[in-house]
Amino acid sequence: MLFTGIVFFYQAFKKSNRTIRLRSIFLGIGIMLFLIAGPMNDSAATLQQMIPAYIVTLVMIVFLAIPFFMKQGGFQPAVEA
Repeated sequence: MLFTGIVFFYQAFKKSNRTIRLRSIFLGIGIMLFLIAGPMNDSAATLQQMIPAYIVTLVMIVFLAIPFFMKQGGFQPAVEA
């Protein structure tokens, strides 16, 4: 997973398209947070340890979900009502 996050960061700096750069950055940050959130959730034993672990997990999910809602024209919902 670490290698995948590094590849997304590399792609963000190499590409010239703004949308691809943003998607790559969000995915890279989300994957890096995944590497942090997994061990935090595994080792959390008390409520004081679980709350930050769940917060990091939720932030990770948001960072991984944002690129799926982005279009070429910018940040717009993928499904228009």
